[in-house]
Amino acid sequence: MANATYWQRGESLDYTNGSGSKITAGTILLIGGLVGVAGTDIPDGATGSVEVEGVFIAPKEYAASDKALTLGQAVQWDNSNGYFKAAVAQVVGTGGDAGKVTTEASPIHGHVVKAALTTDQTCYVKINA
Repeated sequence: MANATYWQRGESLDYTNGSGSKITAGTILLIGGLVGVAGTDIPDGATGSVEVEGVFIAPKEYAASDKALTLGQAVQWDNSNGYFKAAVAQVVGTGGDAGKVTTEASPIHGHVVKAALTTDQTCYVKINA
């Protein structure tokens, strides 16, 4: 049987900034399959804390008319556009595409903890939950 040794609670992790510029506190980071929020300013080349648990108020997709988010809805961080948006479920085809995955599921980076209207520019997200 394998054993493990407790290391830390895991609400925040050490993160070494190799981006070439300072990461300011509050910046949302995509770290592998996790979303984190910089807990402090992290100069380039330095190590600082990144929160990987908790509820954060963050930008949400709002440009289109159908972008409301409901309580408990799974969301993903869109790193290219800098906002959370509804996660996409895997779609399996029917008929001639029966059994084939026609749309891959998007990663889930958190869940909405307060409903957000289409016109809201921010959402309340429990990250990595």
